[in-house]
Amino acid sequence: MIDRDNARYLRIAVVRNVLEQGGITRDEALELLKGRLSPDDPDSVVDDTNLIDLPVDEITKILVPEYWERKQRLLRSINGNQDLTS
Repeated sequence: MIDRDNARYLRIAVVRNVLEQGGITRDEALELLKGRLSPDDPDSVVDDTNLIDLPVDEITKILVPEYWERKQRLLRSINGNQDLTS
């Protein structure tokens, strides 16, 4: 996972967690997901608002597909090569 994808993944996780706990409103969460990944880097703006409602596995598949693939292979080996992608 590259640093940028790691930062995006962590930002989404934290924002969703705080939103689910009632610490921020949905509008505030969406605003946070439009901002910079690094406060000092104006080129680090990434809009991840489209990911807020996706299940964690879908976010993982989008941002870190290599991790998602490894996880699927491991699960298939544990469960006798059943298709676990759905």
